[in-house]
Amino acid sequence: MEKRDIAEIVEELESLGVKLTVTPKLDGSLRLNCWRTMSSWQHAARVKKILAEHVESSPSRAAEIAEFVSQRPITSVAAGPREPK
Repeated sequence: MEKRDIAEIVEELESLGVKLTVTPKLDGSLRLNCWRTMSSWQHAARVKKILAEHVESSPSRAAEIAEFVSQRPITSVAAGPREPK
């Protein structure tokens, strides 16, 4: 699958309220974690369909998505901007 296609899948999931993270496993492979935010519930059917098509039914595609997500720069939502003292 092309990198552009993978990026589109990731962008669509994130626009629907799904946060994707990756956890390295001991065997060197990557585990794809799909976190559903509160806003994802209004798009639950679409999210379920995308995950079924691209992650659950195809372990190789899930591995490609995990690799793509692992190469993105890390952004921290919890840190937020700091206020001047």
